[in-house]
Amino acid sequence: MTRVCRFVSSAAVIVTALVAVPQTSFADPGDRAAAAEDLFQRGKSRMTEGNFTAACPLLAESYRLDPAGGTLQNLAICYESLGKWATAYARFQELRTLSKNAERPRLDRVKLAEEHIEKLGPRLTRIVVVMEDHGAQEVDVDGVTYQKASWSTGIAADPGSHELVVRGNGKQPFHSTVQIGQTGGEQRVVVPALADEVLVAGPVTPPSAEQPAANADDSVAATRKRHTIGYVVGGVGVAVLAAGAVFGVLTITTNAKAKDKCSRDTNPGANATEFDASGRCFVDSDPWKDSNAMKDDARTFANIANVLVPVGVVGLGVGAWLALTKSNSSQPAKGASIRISPSLGGASLEGTF
Repeated sequence: MTRVCRFVSSAAVIVTALVAVPQTSFADPGDRAAAAEDLFQRGKSRMTEGNFTAACPLLAESYRLDPAGGTLQNLAICYESLGKWATAYARFQELRTLSKNAERPRLDRVKLAEEHIEKLGPRLTRIVVVMEDHGAQEVDVDGVTYQKASWSTGIAADPGSHELVVRGNGKQPFHSTVQIGQTGGEQRVVVPALADEVLVAGPVTPPSAEQPAANADDSVAATRKRHTIGYVVGGVGVAVLAAGAVFGVLTITTNAKAKDKCSRDTNPGANATEFDASGRCFVDSDPWKDSNAMKDDARTFANIANVLVPVGVVGLGVGAWLALTKSNSSQPAKGASIRISPSLGGASLEGTF
């Protein structure tokens, strides 16, 4: 009974979740639409009152939440009534495009937008930036960055004050405040050649009189340390080289014994049935198995020798170089480290001195 109750409870939870998911998924768009409608109605009320300063932000936020054509139309009219002709001009252009491309085109809104675009065009003032050199890379107007295609032909701006900044790589920025009037046309801003950036260097401390003597002492100490390290590295190289030679000898002798093991001439006491007429041992015979085991040992000794001999030679050479040369007096003494690591077909020796 308990298991049945648990099953029913779990099923109830799942059903509740499935029912709640659609409500949660569609709640957000509904809330946005409701908020957009509330903002739209409040914005229209402010426009009716003639308070365009308060109306435009309400309509802009409504359009952001729900980009409807009617909201965009009222927003463009609001900006125009507020005297922001460049902003209104851009909004009417957007309204014309949106209305043309709608699933059901709104030709009435297209016509209205075109009428306002035609009326606002002559009122627009464009900021044209004229450069005296080519060091400028970009132009900012009120924090918005424009490329040459815009600032060289004109950036539409609303009447009022605008902050202009011209920047270039390795150049000092040029700042200017541009005042846009109500008459329309072009507002040309001539930008002089941008000055190079000034790099301020920090204070330079003159060398003290005791520094040469200290450097000389450091050089002597570094040379002694270098020679000591050279003797150690050279000694290790000799030891490794000797070990490599031992394994080389073992390789030769073990390989010779392997050959003799499979020959009847060198095994007089062996069973004659394990050798053929030429005196060589048969495959899978006891002498043949012993011979192969010795050959495996010889190959192992050879691999070890192939590693030790080159490492020993390198160690001996590095040790001799360290022991017979002096430390560079212009460089501070450094610690030394040696690392020997096996590699494919041999080994590598690395170090810092």
